[in-house]
Formats: sequence, structure tokens, C-alpha cells
Amino acid sequence: MAATAARGNRGLGTRPPRSEQLSEVAYQRIRQMIVECELPPGSAISQSRLQAATRLGVAAVRTALARLQQEGLVRPLPRRGYLISPVTPQDIHELLGLRVLLEPASLRLAAGRLTAADIASLRRLATVGYDSRSRESERRFLRANRDFHMIIARASGNERLAQVLEQVFNEASRMLYLTMSASQNHSQTWQAGHRALCDALERGDGEAAARIAEGEIAEGRTAILNAVLTRPGIARLNVFDP
Repeated sequence: MAATAARGNRGLGTRPPRSEQLSEVAYQRIRQMIVECELPPGSAISQSRLQAATRLGVAAVRTALARLQQEGLVRPLPRRGYLISPVTPQDIHELLGLRVLLEPASLRLAAGRLTAADIASLRRLATVGYDSRSRESERRFLRANRDFHMIIARASGNERLAQVLEQVFNEASRMLYLTMSASQNHSQTWQAGHRALCDALERGDGEAAARIAEGEIAEGRTAILNAVLTRPGIARLNVFDP
């Protein structure tokens, strides 16, 4: 009886994960593959291949794909699986056009609201660069870049503005991965821009910070377009949108 009870207790302690948990794991794994361009923009993939790649079942992967479709990262292809949403020149212009409307506004609002601790965090994050030969280095940089901009967005005091900007920065991550994997390393340029933003915000000069951000966004638009259009495989998949 004791052995039976022990086996029963072990069973209680090792319950399989709930379906919601498996769906979340599938979502995070597939999303990372899309954002990091392991699944290239504009490419097609079957659900069975995603199940094999994530080592998860039909239900979890199907639920994850439904979420990713809502986010605009995948599109269903009848009888073929799914299309990883392309990154077209129009996508780049629209997303960065939205950013240039919203980010300068958040900087003007945040100037004077950021604490000394906020500024110290921004300066620390502004030192993070990346090595294009290291995927983990690129991940660390993109986390730092997103955290940098979100500290400012939340300091604006407008929660809805911060939420919209968070979505913009999340969508832009995939474009930045394409740029980072190109031959030119943009670390020093991006670090210099972030330091300049820190200086302006520490002075409480929201207008100067807004002008710096507008210049950074314009340079980023050029870098992303070059990264997409000058790489034959990516350009073929993304300029000619199926």
C-alpha cells in the first residue's frame, strides 16, 4: 500500500502541463523564430513542420498560430500551411511613419518626468551593443533597446501612448534583426543616438530629444530598407508579396 501511495504522490507531483501552458510555450517559441528571422519573412511553412520544430502537439501549435495571426505575424495559406508575413517597403514606411508620429510626443512628455534612477538606467542600457556573429548578443541588444524606449514611453504619463509604442517596438524588432544581420554593424551609431537622447532628457529638453529621435528614425528607415532590398533571398520573398 505504501508503494502504491508513493507512486500516486509522484503522479500528483508530475502532472503534465495544462493545454494553456503548452499553447503559451508554442506561441513564444514560434514568435521568437519569426522575430529573429529563423523563419524568414515571406516564407511558407506547414503546421507539421512547426510541430516538429517546437516538439509540441497539434492543439498547442494551432492555438499559437491563431494568436500570431491576430498579431499579423502569420497568414493562412489554403492547403499549404502558413505564410510568415513579409516585411515590405510599405510595411517599413508605415511602421516607422507611426513611430515618428508617436515617439517624439512621448519624449516631449517624458522630459522633466524622468527620475535620476530612470536616467541612470537609460545610460546603462545605452552602452549595450551587439556582435552580429552572436545571436545571444543580438537578443541582448534588442532587449536593451526595447527597455530603453519603454522607460521613456512609460515616463510620458500617458499609458495608452506607452501601450501603442510597445506594440510598435515589438513589430520593429523583426526589422531590426534583418538590419543587424546585414554586413554593417550599427552598434556605435545606435549607442551614440541613445547617449544623445539621455543628455537631452537629463536637461529636460524635450524638443531636442524629439529632434534626435526623428533623425534616428529616418536613419533607421534607410538602414532597414537597405537590409531588406539588398539581400537577394529576402528581397525576393518580400518585395513580391504573394
